[in-house]
Amino acid sequence: MTKNERIAQRILKEGFRSVNGTLAQKVAAEFLRSLTASKEELTGGSRVQYLDRVFEMMEGTYKSIGIPVSNPNTLLQKYPVWWLYMNRGEPVAFAVFKSTPYGLKSGLSGHDGSSAGKSAAVQSIRTKFNIDGVFGEVSHKVKGIALASGAPKVPVEYVSDILGKSIEPTGDGFSYTRNISGVGRVEKMMVGKPRGVTTASKVSSDDTIDFHAHIACVAFE
Repeated sequence: MTKNERIAQRILKEGFRSVNGTLAQKVAAEFLRSLTASKEELTGGSRVQYLDRVFEMMEGTYKSIGIPVSNPNTLLQKYPVWWLYMNRGEPVAFAVFKSTPYGLKSGLSGHDGSSAGKSAAVQSIRTKFNIDGVFGEVSHKVKGIALASGAPKVPVEYVSDILGKSIEPTGDGFSYTRNISGVGRVEKMMVGKPRGVTTASKVSSDDTIDFHAHIACVAFE
């Protein structure tokens, strides 16, 4: 039984039997705190203290589809900007980025399997692509989260220059295919707000997402 489940049981069994409701209020507040994570941005040497923890979360998130980074030091070298989602002083989710002339390109994302971590990971997808200078490649249900949350689409004619890699447009003006090391040829769409690029208007769609079921959709390269 998880901590959150134990807390919920206390609310049901004890909280509402208390005369003045104080215990119920305290337990409910504890439950809400257990589901909340705050974002911290780390660069440079400040990342080192959390390196092992982030690598552990990355392995847990990607183990079923293939580990994209072979050792912790590669995370430091390849992704200079980290967003850590903290709950009670410990990271429960992460998103890491490459620095480019167009801003921050979203890379790997993951969580620790907790309710707070899963919630933070999904919320990260919902919000980061609406920030100026943040963009990334998405597909499948990750694309669904981003678009349903109002992320602008980047027209395909800009994508090759932004990536510095060749792509094959699919014909809809936004989607394309390209080869990703260790994965093969995949269909992607770029979303977000890369600097100096005119993006398309926001699009809405049904937002029903399970983060772990489609983490493979996040671009590794």
